[in-house]
Amino acid sequence: GFFDEPQMRVDGPPFDTATAMKAATDTDTLAWYKGDKTPGGERDSYKIYASKNSVLKVGTRADEEPMRDFMKYMSVMVAESFDPNSAESNAHYGALKTLVTSGLSDTNDKTSILELSTELGYKEKHLENLKTRNSSRVNMSENILSDVEDANIYEVSAKLLSYKTQLEMSYKTTAILSQVHLINFI
Repeated sequence: GFFDEPQMRVDGPPFDTATAMKAATDTDTLAWYKGDKTPGGERDSYKIYASKNSVLKVGTRADEEPMRDFMKYMSVMVAESFDPNSAESNAHYGALKTLVTSGLSDTNDKTSILELSTELGYKEKHLENLKTRNSSRVNMSENILSDVEDANIYEVSAKLLSYKTQLEMSYKTTAILSQVHLINFI
């Protein structure tokens, strides 16, 4: 198809009088973006360590297939101009729309922009869930810490006094029981 064909360049020099085209090569084509060549694939190029047991791989590259296809198809649509009053232009628009729609759909064998968007959306939702869970844990920890740090001094004093009294009574009872002998009862 159209997008599977190599890019074409003017066959030159001399470029000002050239009339033929030739397939582009790496030597006559400048690739402004060459991508991140992180081993393991596109998603491995950026990782979010969301929790102790959760690492989300969310890297994307402008040169990965779904992004390239999206840019190619959208560029074709933007580059064309259509006259709404022309039947031929409307037919051309319809054919181009069908081509672009089928090219961007996930009915073909390659990964589509929809699949990429869905994958990243799932990871975003997972990250939101982890954020909510972690916020709950932080709030619970802060409440427990607040109970300890912000204890009422009067309540703590009263409890300590109560424990002191109970301890003294326990010592006194132990002392009395230690003096009790069977002979004292006979």
